[in-house]
Amino acid sequence: WVCPAQVKLIGQLFSAHPKKLNEKELQQGLCRFLQDLEDIAIDVPSAPKVLCEFLVHGTKDKYLTWDWIQSMAEKHVLDKERFVGTLLSTLLAELGAKDAAPAWRGAGENGVSIKTLGVEDESALIEKYALDQLFPLSVVGRLIPGLLAGDMPDDEIIAEIEKSAGELELTVDREISRMLVGHILQKAVAELGGAETLLKYEGEDLIVPQEKAALKKREKLLKKWLEKQCDQAFALFEVHKCAQDL
Repeated sequence: WVCPAQVKLIGQLFSAHPKKLNEKELQQGLCRFLQDLEDIAIDVPSAPKVLCEFLVHGTKDKYLTWDWIQSMAEKHVLDKERFVGTLLSTLLAELGAKDAAPAWRGAGENGVSIKTLGVEDESALIEKYALDQLFPLSVVGRLIPGLLAGDMPDDEIIAEIEKSAGELELTVDREISRMLVGHILQKAVAELGGAETLLKYEGEDLIVPQEKAALKKREKLLKKWLEKQCDQAFALFEVHKCAQDL
């Protein structure tokens, strides 16, 4: 109960007229805590969560910014996964899904993301720290490989995606199409023997009919939700990414 009272007190000191604390003073205090966080956490395991409560409410009360948090994490946090996972799960717990999602979108508008905070595997972090409410797209992303695994018709896959998106109050858009394109290409490559096999045919026509047939099976899915040229260009970036990864 101490932390909520302190968070409230700091918010009141910052919002008072005239201010009793300013942004610089608050940031300096939290920066010192961040510098020693790893050592403090050895004796006080709850320290990272307590710190994250202050950070979350700091962004809410506008005396901290997400890009400041990112710069401090880059300088002082060693265990990036633990810090980011704790920060985002605290964001959900403190603000609730309804307010946490737009708060995190605001962070994204300022160039802050899981990756810029130092964590490479976004999907693993989202799953480990139960952040689906903050990243509903990841839920749909995890659903797609299973839907493509069998011989389910495109229409049924589309219906399942729309149903899942509806339950998550998520608009089906080009982002989901991009994920679909990526998963369909990966599956097609695997069915054709993998990247190494396909590279043996580079510049030859022998494999082209098989490649076309593999993609033709999912033509409706590949074209779904990509009516606009800008959306098609967006999906094309995923094709480039898949080619690079392979």
